[in-house]
Amino acid sequence: MVSVTLPDGITHIEDEAFYECNALTNVKLPASLICLGYQSFANCRNLTFTSPILPESLTTMSSRAFWNSAIKDLVFPAGLTEIASETCSGCFALEHVVISEGTTTIHSNAFDGAKKLTEATITLPSTLKEIGSYAFQNVEGITSLSFLPDGLEKIGGYAFSGCSIKDKV
Repeated sequence: MVSVTLPDGITHIEDEAFYECNALTNVKLPASLICLGYQSFANCRNLTFTSPILPESLTTMSSRAFWNSAIKDLVFPAGLTEIASETCSGCFALEHVVISEGTTTIHSNAFDGAKKLTEATITLPSTLKEIGSYAFQNVEGITSLSFLPDGLEKIGGYAFSGCSIKDKV
C-alpha cells in the first residue's frame, strides 16, 4: 500500500485503522470525514498527505491520531474545538501547524517532541484558552512565547519544558 484516496461518504476512521502502515506514503481524506479515531494514523513513519490534510468537516479527533508519523504540515479545521492529547507527539518531521479560530484547548503532550516546530511555524487562535501539561515539551525550536494569544487562561505543568525559551520573565 503506497497511496490511498478515501471515498466521499466516509464519516469515521476508527481506532488504529492505519496504525503502523509504514508502506503508506500518501492519504487523501474525504470531505465528509467528521471523526478520526485513536491512533488512526499513528506510527506511519513514511506518511504524508494530499492537501488539505484535514477536511473542514472534521469535528472530533481522538488521542494519538498522528502520533510518531512523518507529516510535515498540519492545519486543524475550525470545527475542531480541542486538539487531543498526543495528537502529534513524536512527529519528527512536523514543521508547520495552524490551529484555526474556534479551538479552545490543546491537551497534554499534543506536540511533545515535534522538534522541527518553532514559534514562527505555529499559529494559535485567539480563541485558545488552555494549553495542557507537556503540550509543547521538547519542541526545541520554541525560543519565545511571543506567539501565545492574549486570551490564554491556563498553561499546564511542563507545557514548554525542554524548549529553548530565551524570553525574560
